[in-house]
Amino acid sequence: MKKITFMNFKGGVGKTTSVCTMAELLGLAGYHVLIIDLDPQSNTSRMFGIKEDIEELNYRNLFCEKMYSKKSMQEFVVKTDYANIHMLPSSEDMCDVIYKIYDGTKEKVKDKNDRIELTFSKNLKLVEDDYDYIFIDTSPFKTYLSYCAILASDKVVTPISLDNFSYEGVLKLADLIVELNTSFKKNTEFMGVFFTKIKSKTSNLFTGMSGSYQEQLDNLFIPIAIRDLIAVAEANTAFQPLFTYNRKCPALNDYIELLNYMDMIDNKHYKILKNLLVSKKGGDK
Repeated sequence: MKKITFMNFKGGVGKTTSVCTMAELLGLAGYHVLIIDLDPQSNTSRMFGIKEDIEELNYRNLFCEKMYSKKSMQEFVVKTDYANIHMLPSSEDMCDVIYKIYDGTKEKVKDKNDRIELTFSKNLKLVEDDYDYIFIDTSPFKTYLSYCAILASDKVVTPISLDNFSYEGVLKLADLIVELNTSFKKNTEFMGVFFTKIKSKTSNLFTGMSGSYQEQLDNLFIPIAIRDLIAVAEANTAFQPLFTYNRKCPALNDYIELLNYMDMIDNKHYKILKNLLVSKKGGDK
């Protein structure tokens, strides 16, 4: 597991928060992470200090033209001020790229491997060996960028919240992954769902919904829940990753346990992260 897309066709479920927090923690633990922001709102890019006035990138080349050199792909990648984290930032120009990809789907090709939906996946391979993990953040709207993200990924994971849940939506996403795998001979895996924005892990609502999801989704339900705490909302408002904003926020422990459950950190790095949370260095808010 290396390239992971975070996807939910509903907004307000903590998707961007999860991408940013998990990436920040992995970077602090020593892993090299590339974050790809495919949401034209660019919130993930802003969280890591990428401003809207960055040098304009030709996103059409990224999604519609096959690249032949690593250097060409590296032009889209920006080094952040955060440990071991690089960013492929987004911009409003990605809205136009969606239509370019759509136009490309109408072109006849002799080989399915040459279809435009696979272009991003092929280009990403030029730099993927430089990173331990690649996280792809997506828009809550299903577009051709969503298809490109799924086809470029090893796994897809879905954050969900109690007040915005839908079995049907989760199952539709799982079906979409199967459909794309079949059409393009890929093997992207739907990893499952996890709860975010939980007010209380002991409430009747949470225990009831958690049990219901476990029954309905079986092994697609990830039994790690992220608490809804004021520091999380404040970090988002301040456009800062959670650890940077407040390393004492208990939700960080939830995300560390999620990384551990998903087998994304070994025991050595797990201990590194746990120790960071109790360190007295740095300011807290």
